[in-house]
Amino acid sequence: MAPEYVMYGHLSVKADVFSFGVVALELISGQKNSTFNRDPDSRSLLEWAYRLYKKGRSWEIMDPALAQSAIPDEIAMYIQIGLLCIQSDPQLRPTMQQVVVMLSKNPGSLDREPTRPGYPGSRIRSHRPGGGTSHTAGTSGASNPSTFSYSSSSNTVSATASSSTPTRRRSDPHGKRPLRD
Repeated sequence: MAPEYVMYGHLSVKADVFSFGVVALELISGQKNSTFNRDPDSRSLLEWAYRLYKKGRSWEIMDPALAQSAIPDEIAMYIQIGLLCIQSDPQLRPTMQQVVVMLSKNPGSLDREPTRPGYPGSRIRSHRPGGGTSHTAGTSGASNPSTFSYSSSSNTVSATASSSTPTRRRSDPHGKRPLRD
């Protein structure tokens, strides 16, 4: 699952792109991200694939069972596309329409370089107009009525819980999320 969904409950079309990237890397590597243990220095398949890609050793990601029938340049392109889909900042991820176009290109013709992958627990840094980054966490607990909204400009679904008693918010001393009194 996309880290912004796991951590903040933000669900968007870019979360689906993230999932596609994970599946693509799992198919190429023959490894499951959820049970990855091939490299003790990497927390996940995503981190391992990114490290090898940055070192110019993408071919090491490929499942040995694919080696005889695979075209190395195509596999390298598919790995690059997978890594573009799992970038930590959802705004940097391509749309699925862009992924389809990239898949139809010739190997070696992609001009985008992936940034670090996102995974639950990683910080998502996004640059928003107005200079700051902001992410809010949902509330948990009681039986508060919830409202759901959909924003077509960003293709984002959000949920907000409302409470019958007003609550005062104060900042977390570590700057991570608002706290309730």
